[in-house]
Amino acid sequence: MSDTVLRKLWMDKLSPQTSQILVSLPDDLDLQRLAEIADKIYENKPPGTASATPLQPIVSSVRDSQELSKIKDCIAELTSQLQALQTAMHQQNRTPNNFTRRPRLSHHTRRRSRSTSRGRPIFNTCWYHFKYGNKRSIVRNRVFTIAQVRTPILGADFLAHFNLSVNMYSLSLDDKTTNITRKGITSIYTSTCINATLPEANGMQDLLQKYSQITTPFRYTETVRHNAEHHIDTTGPPTHSSPRRLRPDKYKLAKAEF
Repeated sequence: MSDTVLRKLWMDKLSPQTSQILVSLPDDLDLQRLAEIADKIYENKPPGTASATPLQPIVSSVRDSQELSKIKDCIAELTSQLQALQTAMHQQNRTPNNFTRRPRLSHHTRRRSRSTSRGRPIFNTCWYHFKYGNKRSIVRNRVFTIAQVRTPILGADFLAHFNLSVNMYSLSLDDKTTNITRKGITSIYTSTCINATLPEANGMQDLLQKYSQITTPFRYTETVRHNAEHHIDTTGPPTHSSPRRLRPDKYKLAKAEF
């Protein structure tokens, strides 16, 4: 580093009064001599004189403290928002407690309550399914009446009642109420044909069976023998063919004719 640069940096650190005096000195003065003159100026300074100091470091420190306080406020606000979000998620995931604490009754005042099963139909389901429906957690499987079929049948009324959806693409059964999906397997049995069942007392069915030729397609049973030939007179080229360009010799004849 050159002496000129070092001198400039050193004078910037001095007080304004000392710097004003040292600036008037020659530039080729030795730095050691310049330092001695600065010490004498400082020693001969009148007591009680306040030396002016640059305000830039103070201003920068104030700005830094203000920015630091803003950052702290932002962090505090984000922390409060995160705590509120966690509290809301915790309350949403909590299962409501349906049981209320009842006071215990003595054996003298205890009475037999009327059964809740009276006055309502009894379904072939467990108590937990009847009580909590789709909100049950640990319950036994539902009880169904097993029909005499080789494969289970899920009718449209069953799917609509329990809000179920059959996904044929993924071979799964989706529960739209609880958002539970169960993967299925491809059946080894062929599809059951759909047959229409008519009532026994049906006069229309008896009438159609009496005249079966009405519902039976008409077919020739014998070969037709006759000499008649059928044809359709048409004019012009066939409608399915597009006009084609004539050969050169025919084109000349047609041009001479027309």
